[in-house]
Amino acid sequence: MSDSNFTMPLSFEALLGAAPDAVVVHDLENQVLYWNQAAEALYGWSVDEIKGRPVARIFYLVSSEREEAVHELRDKGCWSG
Repeated sequence: MSDSNFTMPLSFEALLGAAPDAVVVHDLENQVLYWNQAAEALYGWSVDEIKGRPVARIFYLVSSEREEAVHELRDKGCWSG
């Protein structure tokens, strides 16, 4: 279940906000919870425009690629692509 009132803890927001790379945080239902300034610059949408939207609407992956990415994320703790 997505929590539309999700608030990133300030320490995490400061850390992720300072990252030079795009950072997207989503819940288990793949709804965007957080989107840093680097993501805004890279993808062209503000956090207000994107928060709460499904990740699949933003990043297109075919079904098999998505499943592979999710498994890699769960197994290794990171995914890039």
